[in-house]
Amino acid sequence: MDPAQLQFFVQEAESRLRAVRSSLLISRQDGSGPDLKSQIGPIQALRQKAGLLDLSSLETVLAELENVSAHSFPVGEPLSDYDFRILLDLVSHAEAEVVKLHVRTDEQVIDLGEFVDNSFDILQLDALLDTSAIAEPQEAASASEPEVEAEDEFEADEEMLEIFAEEAEELLGNIETNLALLSAAPDNREALWEVRRHAHTFKGAAGIIGLKKPSKLAHRIEDLLDHLSQNGIVPTAGILDLIGNATSCLRVITKGDTSPGALEQTAEIYKAFDSVMIELTTGPAEPASVEAVAATPEPAAQPVAVEKPAEVADNSQQAPRPIVRVSINRLDELVRIVRDLVVSRSMMEQRIAEFENHLETMARTTRRLQAANAQIENDFEASMLGSQVPVSFSQRNPFQDVPSTLDEAAEFDSLELDRYTDFHQSSRELSEATQDCFATITALEALKDTLEAVFDDQRRLIEETQEKVMQIRLIRFGSIATRIQRAVRVTCEEENKQAEILIENQEVEIDTDLLDSLVEPLMHLIRNAVVHGIEPPDTRRLVGKPDAGRIAVRLTNEETHIELRVSDDGRGISGGYLRERAISAGLIDPQTAAALDADELLSLMFMPGLTTAEKLTMSAGRGVGMSIVKESVEARNGSISVETFPQQGTTFTVKIPLAFAVAQSLLVKSDGNSAAIPLKVVKQVIELQPGDIFAHESRSAANIGSDRYEVRYLSDFFPARQRREEPDEVLNTLLIETGEDRFALIIDEIVKTEEIAIKPLGKPLDTLSLVLGVSVLGNGEIVPVLDVSQLYRSEPVDRTATPVAVEPEKRTRVLVVDDSPSVRHMTSKVITSAGWEALTAKDGVEALEALHNGDLPDVILTDVEMPRMDGYELVAAVQKDEILRAVPMVFITSRASDKHRERAAELGINEYLTKPFVESELVGLVERLCQPETVI
Repeated sequence: MDPAQLQFFVQEAESRLRAVRSSLLISRQDGSGPDLKSQIGPIQALRQKAGLLDLSSLETVLAELENVSAHSFPVGEPLSDYDFRILLDLVSHAEAEVVKLHVRTDEQVIDLGEFVDNSFDILQLDALLDTSAIAEPQEAASASEPEVEAEDEFEADEEMLEIFAEEAEELLGNIETNLALLSAAPDNREALWEVRRHAHTFKGAAGIIGLKKPSKLAHRIEDLLDHLSQNGIVPTAGILDLIGNATSCLRVITKGDTSPGALEQTAEIYKAFDSVMIELTTGPAEPASVEAVAATPEPAAQPVAVEKPAEVADNSQQAPRPIVRVSINRLDELVRIVRDLVVSRSMMEQRIAEFENHLETMARTTRRLQAANAQIENDFEASMLGSQVPVSFSQRNPFQDVPSTLDEAAEFDSLELDRYTDFHQSSRELSEATQDCFATITALEALKDTLEAVFDDQRRLIEETQEKVMQIRLIRFGSIATRIQRAVRVTCEEENKQAEILIENQEVEIDTDLLDSLVEPLMHLIRNAVVHGIEPPDTRRLVGKPDAGRIAVRLTNEETHIELRVSDDGRGISGGYLRERAISAGLIDPQTAAALDADELLSLMFMPGLTTAEKLTMSAGRGVGMSIVKESVEARNGSISVETFPQQGTTFTVKIPLAFAVAQSLLVKSDGNSAAIPLKVVKQVIELQPGDIFAHESRSAANIGSDRYEVRYLSDFFPARQRREEPDEVLNTLLIETGEDRFALIIDEIVKTEEIAIKPLGKPLDTLSLVLGVSVLGNGEIVPVLDVSQLYRSEPVDRTATPVAVEPEKRTRVLVVDDSPSVRHMTSKVITSAGWEALTAKDGVEALEALHNGDLPDVILTDVEMPRMDGYELVAAVQKDEILRAVPMVFITSRASDKHRERAAELGINEYLTKPFVESELVGLVERLCQPETVI
């Protein structure tokens, strides 16, 4: 086969397949149907040429693509997800066959064996922008792109390229999002800043892993944005188009597209940046529109499948891959399911406890029934023996027409023949029913034991599942050691400095999402340590330091949060110099700057736009890096602190709270509000007296043992009401220790400890700094899970608007007295539905016990006819007590005669209701009786 002919065919096939792919993607984005009919002719011609060249595999794929395009889809109608995937897979398959032909044309040698699950192995980014492939772009690029020496480029390993690809896609997507905002509002300074920020991060990340040329292209974007920002120039549509095309170019080249079109496009973008910068610096302040660069060509799709030699396939079967790549979203779904399992387990535990309580109640009731039945039998037998009244047997014989000899029984003495009445039979049936109840209780207890055993197994399985799922998300801190070392080496080469990096606790495992969020601020801190901290070798020798500086990175897991320390042995940070730079940059006025203390001066370094670099370089000079660090840390509800000493070095400490999926927590109440506190931070539970607390440095404090603790009241962080403190009140206190923070937290009540599932808050509540998340308890109550480290650093809620202490709201209590269980249950349900608290008693005796032993109710609802003590007797007993007589009483009875009403009025009954009553009438009556009397 003629190589030239094959090469021409490959170029034509790539072009036409790219056109088909573009048509599919554009129609997908617009929601319209693709014009597949117009593509059938080129596909058919391509298939015929493949047949002439004896390319059977490609001919088969093209024939299937031609057939599907011609017969399967209506013209002009949008494609379904399934149909779109079928077409795209066929195009990808055809493109994969074309890629194989590159080897035969000697145009570009590619190891096809590395296509399988190594998406970044084909990246040849060292030659990505090598414009020697085409003559004319080479001349243009040479004038606009700085020459890069061969030794400046180095090979990046596969893992780093894969990680960078994910980060690059996110950064470029953010740039495009903010470019869209700028297109709608070109004077949007915040969007312009975000584009600048993400371009800066992309530049640093690409440079660290060895992709110098993409890094330099991002640097050109940064230069242009800096010029616009510094001179107050509003970007035109042409400038925004240029940045958008550069972003698309960055996306293409990071995916490994080395096609001539991509190289030519890159060279054109460099020329366009040069033209724009010349026009901005020499022309008017408002630049003319820049001609948009042509759209970036789509990179060729990677093959969906590649056939390997038989021996390779056999080896792969014998040694399967030990690692499975799983999307982080799927792991998040597993974590969500585990949380729901824990909530379900708590609810099941609550139901089993309720079942056990009902079982105990049933056992007590059955024992009372047995005792009552025995009492009835004994009393009746005694009365029968004492009276010796002859018993008539005619009433208990149901067979009236059957001849009987019962009359002859009268001849027998009571000791010679047992006599049974209907009462005897009923008593015996009652006794048998009692025994059946005991048997049922025994069976239910056995069932309860079985349920508890099954539940214990389920608990164990859920705990194991929870542990395994959380371990899946863990990743070693040492997995980013290569990136850290590369960052130090690259920055040292750029700055002509020497530094050693020490990475401690590499074996510590943390959540992969948390580690990803740490990478960006960590890289900025490391670069800053080299650029601003470590001195040049000559300077270090003069002050008695070794030529190579020392940078230490340490990550520790403090159970409730992680702590990241980045320290160096450099020159330190001068607060005075920061003040001068902030004033000269116009970020702060001299009067305010003069009043700042040492810590406030150090915090100036986090202001956007402040830099201590004397000149602009690839690594520093823009005043962006430290502001990015602060934003990234605060986005995770974390904090960053700085400690520096002149000529000794600087230490940055980053603290980020851990997001627990499931945790043992202490459920507490304060000022009527429920909350959960992770048990890991609670070191001790003690009791304090109000006199133990004293003022210390404008804060409350207490001496506990030999240590002094700062005191915080949990109620101060709830805006509902002010705390009331009695002189002899015992204060329940939790001693909290989280990292270096240690304080005493005063609460009202400890409810219990419970393992809870912590669910993160959704928008807009995810900005709450004091809350780690929320949890659903077994009884359905939703409680916030507190971030106690943030609580210690936060100020209490401002209560100046409510200076007067407010008594806690008291719920209305209603005592229901009735011998009928069904009436008690129904009436209690009405009371609780109205939002009140229902108390019950089965007769007057039990009601008096409740009145004397507990808090007084606001209203008493009582029946008239009850055993042991009826309603009239209860009213008389209440009226004799000076305290109880103030409680309003209501008769609820089926006796509606005037005689009963008059008797009730004489005793002092406030209201009289007859059964059955209307619920709304009862609720209105209770509300009326609970209202305070109006004084006229």
